[in-house]
Amino acid sequence: MASFLIGKSLKDRRQIKAIEELFNKADKNGNGKIFVSDYIHIFTDHGIELKEEEIEKVSGLANEDGEIVRDEFISYAKNSDFLNLKWTKTMQTLSYRNKRP
Repeated sequence: MASFLIGKSLKDRRQIKAIEELFNKADKNGNGKIFVSDYIHIFTDHGIELKEEEIEKVSGLANEDGEIVRDEFISYAKNSDFLNLKWTKTMQTLSYRNKRP
């Protein structure tokens, strides 16, 4: 049981780190916020099309300026079953690109 919990903890930390990397890549000015359009580009840049339903959910996270703050983004991404496959594919793509010379 302990090894399962340790393995899950490591997986969770890796997933959070990857989500943070994606956010930081989209957060061009480093202010800790991205626009909904930046969120959409995270996926479309990796060949993943988002459904309108997903875009509406994410738009609900945005403040009055249309920005999503880092913590909201990470919390949403971590807890969204819808994104699990998309995050996995996107993280694999980024990992591959970062390893290339």
